[in-house]
Amino acid sequence: MSLPGHRFILGNVPPPIGGVSTFVRRYLSALERSGADFTHRDWVSMSMRERGSWLLQILLWPRAIHLEFNAYETWSMLAVLLRPFPIEITLRVHSGGPESRFNRWRHFLLSRVLRRVDHLILVGPHVRGVMERAGYRLPSEAEIQPAFLPPPPEDEDTIMESYGAEGRAFLTSHSPLLVLQGSDALQDGVDLYGSDLSIRALVALRADYPNAGLVVGRPSPGNPAFQEYCHSLEAEAEVAGASDAIWVLDGERQLWPVIKRSSVLLRPTTSDGDSISLREALHFNVPVVASDAAPRPDGTILFASRDQEDFNRAIMVALQNGEAPCS
Repeated sequence: MSLPGHRFILGNVPPPIGGVSTFVRRYLSALERSGADFTHRDWVSMSMRERGSWLLQILLWPRAIHLEFNAYETWSMLAVLLRPFPIEITLRVHSGGPESRFNRWRHFLLSRVLRRVDHLILVGPHVRGVMERAGYRLPSEAEIQPAFLPPPPEDEDTIMESYGAEGRAFLTSHSPLLVLQGSDALQDGVDLYGSDLSIRALVALRADYPNAGLVVGRPSPGNPAFQEYCHSLEAEAEVAGASDAIWVLDGERQLWPVIKRSSVLLRPTTSDGDSISLREALHFNVPVVASDAAPRPDGTILFASRDQEDFNRAIMVALQNGEAPCS
């Protein structure tokens, strides 16, 4: 039974654009359209003064409150544990991957919060295994709820304009068109989102499809190590004569209109949650090729994670069997 009290939604919204932040923005829009009464709190965008005020509100506001976490927030979670007044907690775990790499202090804190959670939402059944292998004890009654919400169609024209004439020309002048939602991070020297695999797949594909192109969405240039890695990929593409067939969509811009116009979405991640871009592709009837590093929705074409040859094979299968993308 829910407590009477105000509802706070905690989570980052773009920028930066990412799966979780995109979900939070669409989720808030859906709540607004439904007339729900809530307040949003974005820890990342808060000033130090705003953060302090927010923590005091959690600790000292005597009215019952509902807190819905969409990401781990150290100080907010600590304030939750110290709060002496009524509280109801919802925690949505989007992948379990970041949580499984926490240091001892953060692991201890989240473990304590999990004991207080009233509603635990996992974006996929595999997230339970990821969390439990990391040493967390989860409530048995956790709800499975995919994180996908359809993109608002009224935003499409504005987003397309943001790509500029050159970007729009790239989309219409390359076929088949592959698209990858990239990242700006390496884990143990490996690109978590598989830009390297995707560029090499494009090079191989151009033997049969000389007009093939690849769009790589990348929210930020990343740290110096990742930038150096990107330079090496650019040099590799240039040697292969594929530089003109690759468009890196840098910056905080949405990718779903590109996915809608693509021939295949690539998802060669080494770990994953409930991918928003993958769900978007399936929503638009665009074939998806994804690694077997995580459970995938029905209709996804799988390949053995980090296996280049199997990745190339799966892309050819998608092109031969896939439906035409929406116009």
